[in-house]
Amino acid sequence: MLEALIRHKINRSVSEGRFKPIEDTLTSSVFGTLQYLPDDVFWQIVFGGCGNCVEDLPEDIGMIKSIDFWRKLDPSGTSNKKYVEPDVLIETDSHCIIIEAKKTDDPYYQDEFQWEKEIICVQNYLEDRDKKIVFIAIGGNSSCKDCEIRVNKVRYAIHLTSWFNMLNSVLNFRASLDVTGNRHIIKLLDNVIKAFEVHHIIKTIWLDSMCGFSIDSTRCAALYDSFVFRRNESESFRLTDIKVNIDSLESVWKMLK
Repeated sequence: MLEALIRHKINRSVSEGRFKPIEDTLTSSVFGTLQYLPDDVFWQIVFGGCGNCVEDLPEDIGMIKSIDFWRKLDPSGTSNKKYVEPDVLIETDSHCIIIEAKKTDDPYYQDEFQWEKEIICVQNYLEDRDKKIVFIAIGGNSSCKDCEIRVNKVRYAIHLTSWFNMLNSVLNFRASLDVTGNRHIIKLLDNVIKAFEVHHIIKTIWLDSMCGFSIDSTRCAALYDSFVFRRNESESFRLTDIKVNIDSLESVWKMLK
């Protein structure tokens, strides 16, 4: 949240004294906190959050030289008049990573023309022409299958992912840590998980990941027969006593009332 506050992005998130989650506060809360991790840990989590289709995504980007939030870049070569502003710009000796974030995982918020403009501006910005540009689009995608675009006749892979995937990467990495010697990293990751929760992105347990169980139909039938509703101190009835027309919800309500 500090990065959003410093760069005057937080005003839209506060209305009548209430906090309203927006993409800038989400980006700041998650990546603004993750940036304090060791460089290799930071990238391991980001890499893990990009899913499986990451053929062109480097597993190692080396030492991070800078992480900029909403850096205003020269818009030359684009339709923008004042500037182009990637959400996060990460620079290392060999790579420049652009992260374009959208508010939610709802589809169709990402914009291919915006990707193109940001890549053009980063091309203009980089002094080292051999530095590889990596583009990650998080949130707002209709799928998480990577795609590609061509900018100035150069092919760029666009790594599509979701906030949910990024949360899972944080959770998985946290679960892999030995508490001894990693307390500072665990505390930081716990704050990142809370940041996700504040922005309504929470851990989900899928049904196919749950342990199977069996139901004893005989026992359930006995429980059903013994279950008692109580109208008052002197009158009660069992579920098996209810004989009403199921099409008449009103009659059911009157019996339970």
